Amino acid sequence: MSKSALVCVTHNNCDTLIRCLESVFNNTSAPYHLFLIDNASSDPTPGLYTQLPSTATVVRNTANRWWAGGINQGIRLAGDDFDHVFFLNDDIEVPKRWLERLTNLLDSNPGIGAIGPLNSNPNDWQCYDRVRTEQDIGSLLPAAPEIDRRDLAAMDALVAGQNDPPGVTIQGMLAFFCTGLRREAVAKVGLLDEAFIMGGDDDDYCRRLTRAGFDLALALNTYVLHHGSVSINRMDDGVRAEFKRRNLARLAEKYAETSEAGA
Repeated sequence: MSKSALVCVTHNNCDTLIRCLESVFNNTSAPYHLFLIDNASSDPTPGLYTQLPSTATVVRNTANRWWAGGINQGIRLAGDDFDHVFFLNDDIEVPKRWLERLTNLLDSNPGIGAIGPLNSNPNDWQCYDRVRTEQDIGSLLPAAPEIDRRDLAAMDALVAGQNDPPGVTIQGMLAFFCTGLRREAVAKVGLLDEAFIMGGDDDDYCRRLTRAGFDLALALNTYVLHHGSVSINRMDDGVRAEFKRRNLARLAEKYAETSEAGA
């Protein structure tokens, strides 16, 4: 049976991290090991680490290496011992059998380099209702207006029955709140670009995957809660604006020829 490396990066998000870890430890039955990268948390987060099971390894950085830097640390730690690498935000909650569903789709479709689930966050394009109303594949998902989108068990029961098809390839990008990658794809494409801070890294990496010949896929049978933007919302508006400017400039620099070709 295949085994997955789960890489989660955290920084001063103790409340959401607790819920994230509880859901991962309680709801993950497929083989995995969690690499938790702490970017110099100064809140109560470090107190959690004495309670973690043997399926987790913690790295405590003395400085904030940001999300991409932390993910790269996890990739290096995982090495070649795993079939898949999953990037997890610390503000998600996963349902039972989430990992089995995503890895089954990866294992049965060798052309897929990365796959992500549906989610609850209206700011993400992978939000259940946004996929229903804004994407060509929306007809594959029922409306289900009576279900609270924050009710993970109910939404999970709904989408787990969506097995025809359980996943579809997509154009564009996956948001990296909960994304699984084939180990061969990571080996071919390489590490994340650490020039991106709090955004842009997922867009960049998905472009690199596509250029390397891999497909991107959305799992229609997997749903996670994504509280969304917990870390960045604590920042000053000016800092957020500067990060966004720098990230957009980096994307423009790397993909100038793409923009020119589409002009």
